[in-house]
Amino acid sequence: MVDAVALTSQIIFYKKYDIVGRLTEEGWFTGDWDDGTELQEKADTDPNYPEQTSWRKRYIFDGDGSNPYLISRLWKIFSSNQGDGNTDVESLNGKRNIKSTL
Repeated sequence: MVDAVALTSQIIFYKKYDIVGRLTEEGWFTGDWDDGTELQEKADTDPNYPEQTSWRKRYIFDGDGSNPYLISRLWKIFSSNQGDGNTDVESLNGKRNIKSTL
């Protein structure tokens, strides 16, 4: 389902999930919603779709392999406040590192 704003602005909000159903990325991209059939087909066949740098948040699970207690747990969160794919804020195990974009 799509609202009237999305139909006129051509902005599509998306969420990506990994194979076990964990949210791994969310963001937006521009495109034509139409009836959604084409977008659903792409989502079903290409796990990397959309491959644009317009992500807003990325979630990394399972750690880097150095800590067995992180298996199946959220490890890092990357935030792109501008939605341009550049990380502005990185959270690691609950600690925030703010990166200046100025």
